[in-house]
Amino acid sequence: FYHPFVFRDTLWIVGGEDDDGKYDDAWQSVDGVQWTRAATNLPFGKRAGQQFVVFHDILYMIDRDVWMSTDVRHWQQVAASIADGEIFGYAVEVYDDAIWLIGCNRNGRFRSEVLRSRDASTWTAERAPWSPRGGVATCQFQGRIIMTGGKYGGPGIAGQTEFVYSNDVWAFGRR
Repeated sequence: FYHPFVFRDTLWIVGGEDDDGKYDDAWQSVDGVQWTRAATNLPFGKRAGQQFVVFHDILYMIDRDVWMSTDVRHWQQVAASIADGEIFGYAVEVYDDAIWLIGCNRNGRFRSEVLRSRDASTWTAERAPWSPRGGVATCQFQGRIIMTGGKYGGPGIAGQTEFVYSNDVWAFGRR
């Protein structure tokens, strides 16, 4: 799994995971066809599932912790932990001069919360009106964040994980 993103008119892939394991490198491309390794042994270690967002012209890598970079090759840790334990299954948006994490699964528990930060180092959990879920999709439209879908899971009758998939759409923000 890889999460390509655009930073300063260049396509990037940082970290990721495949059958051989996780990676701690950065690859860049100006056309999406030809790729060049730009960095190896990045300081945050091997990662997969992290998200990237540009906020105030700085690139942030968001995972259980937060790192920042101005060139994708050199990184500085901004926050050692943004929530208790592991987080995954979230979408990230920059909105209203803040970074928003929507649909977080924390330590295998889904919550009806969003995480918000105005500086990428201090994070606040805020109650959300939708049912607990992770794996959501988000975008911005007409000045608001739109969130759709997601899933909620728990143990089934035979102990296996069963998921309930959401098929609703939520909009939040100023009109």
